[in-house]
Amino acid sequence: EKNHLRFFDPRGTGSSDFINTAAKETIIRNNILVDDATNPSGRDGIGLTKDSQLGPAGDVSIYNNSYYSGATASDLRFIKIDDIGVQNVKIHNNIFSAPLINASGIKAAISTLSLNSITVSNNNLFYMPNATSKIADVAGTSYNLANWQTLSGQDTQTLTSDPQFASIDSASLNYLKLSAGSPAINQGGNLIGAFEDYAGLARPQGSGYDIGVYEYPSVPPGGGTGPVISGGSPSGQFTNITNATLRVFTNVEASCKYSNVTGVDYSAMTNDLSPFVQLD
Repeated sequence: EKNHLRFFDPRGTGSSDFINTAAKETIIRNNILVDDATNPSGRDGIGLTKDSQLGPAGDVSIYNNSYYSGATASDLRFIKIDDIGVQNVKIHNNIFSAPLINASGIKAAISTLSLNSITVSNNNLFYMPNATSKIADVAGTSYNLANWQTLSGQDTQTLTSDPQFASIDSASLNYLKLSAGSPAINQGGNLIGAFEDYAGLARPQGSGYDIGVYEYPSVPPGGGTGPVISGGSPSGQFTNITNATLRVFTNVEASCKYSNVTGVDYSAMTNDLSPFVQLD
């Protein structure tokens, strides 16, 4: 949980899974998976397999993960189930975004040897605009979303639109967070255990749970506009509120100050914000 796994290989060679397991009674949630290789070979996000001693994976819940790939090929999969004995896999509220990949360069968002392995899959967002015919692969046969829904009865509320990330620049504090107009906002399933996102923000923030690793923050209680990030610096003010709890999450060294009155320049502020949570 809450791993940020990134693969970068300028040669575009090699083949592996970000996460591969034969474990049972396992939850895989709130992970960021990023493939920056130009031309990866079979870079699968989450692989469920069979162990020679433990047997096949089973009772695996996969939810609120985000996998982004800027690659163009080849054989990419978000979830790969490579043993027919894998059972009771549940797939909810995940984003798989591969906007540049070509039709011949993707295996499927979900690849399985047997329909029986997947108990439920729904409220996901699979964005592959150049490979819409490959939402799922079952024993070597590809299906678009409509045909996959008919075949399996799964993913009836799954989306195939652009998730509209606020940024795909890994140096940005908005990296893979949802923008205000994202179709993933409020479209996730209501899951027991999905109580916070990757950054520790409580779920849900709006009228429903969001799809992906990040929850889009709601307007602060009492109204007003919270701080926004511009040019790498957060700024803004809350209005019409008596009390506010502020927390900062960052993956870079930073400082944060505040004032309880308006019109004060940052350099003149004397209050340091606490708690301050720095993420790896």
